[in-house]
Amino acid sequence: MKAARLHKFGEPLRIEDVEEPALRPGSAIVRVESAFVPPFIDDVVKGKFDYVAPPLPFTPGFDTIGVVEQVANDVPGLNLGEKVYCDHVYESEGVFSPDDTCFIGAFGYGKNSYDRLVEWPDGAYAERIVLPAKCLIPLRDASHFSPALLCRLGWLGTAYGAFLKAGLRPGDTLIINGATGKVGASAVVLALALNVGRIVAIGRNKEILAELKHLNPQTIFTVSLHDTADPNQAVMDATNGSGADIALDAIGQVQDATSTMAAYASLASGGAMALVGNSLATLPVTYKSLLDREVKLMGSNWFSRRKMFELIGLIGSGALDITVFQATTYPLNGINQAIATAGKVAGLGHIAMTN
Repeated sequence: MKAARLHKFGEPLRIEDVEEPALRPGSAIVRVESAFVPPFIDDVVKGKFDYVAPPLPFTPGFDTIGVVEQVANDVPGLNLGEKVYCDHVYESEGVFSPDDTCFIGAFGYGKNSYDRLVEWPDGAYAERIVLPAKCLIPLRDASHFSPALLCRLGWLGTAYGAFLKAGLRPGDTLIINGATGKVGASAVVLALALNVGRIVAIGRNKEILAELKHLNPQTIFTVSLHDTADPNQAVMDATNGSGADIALDAIGQVQDATSTMAAYASLASGGAMALVGNSLATLPVTYKSLLDREVKLMGSNWFSRRKMFELIGLIGSGALDITVFQATTYPLNGINQAIATAGKVAGLGHIAMTN
């Protein structure tokens, strides 16, 4: 089969003929239909990512949509021919398991992640992939949607996991900081499906903000950081002066905490703020500000697979409209161009590899 292989950090991936993946206990083999191409894969390929990488050579790529072709005998409940979303997060399980969480085909961020990446190094930029069967989530009623759109599920799942941890409810006022990025824009679309009462979208790209507002002008209120001298007041005004129940911070790699703190300052008493971005800033949050307003500040990293199955159900029912996303697709032999382009696409758009 064909696979895109990384042999040396900083060099382009090589499209090569490799052996078909071998089935092993507890695993399944999936024929890849599409895989997400996030901007940070470029850093993984260049060896500039802050986390540990799999041993070279390996096949990068995660957030996979595909069809189950083989299932190990010890795996129940997974059917041949079933279309699935592949969640590449993998870790040991058990009370005394080591800290070894990783994304198969990308990176690890636990102290012992390298051991897991040696065990499962290869990702989705290939014709087929073998993964632990527990990583596969059936798409069921959402199976008919474009695989190039469905491969954005990891970004929607990141927002969904944070919303659940923060306690988002229908009718709430929600602030989304970094709304023009992929996670932020995904969060806006998801919040509409969850019947949020008011969405305050904060961002720097005025064109993308306008595109988001067009989704539901009655519910979505935008704050352009380029158009306000007082972000704190602008965000509070956009909440209708009452403050927000929940804030989601999906800001990217920036040193400036201004917009994050504007979202935090605009929380109503008893509100909660979930951090899912990749900010490099230090947050000047005081003990007293947390105490006096009884607000919660939390980090949220990824999601549970049961919750992803719920999210897929929202898509299958039509409640969550993923057709608003715009996927630019590249074939496997165009993966290097896809990686080079991924950082230039934001908001409702994304890059996907398709077979």
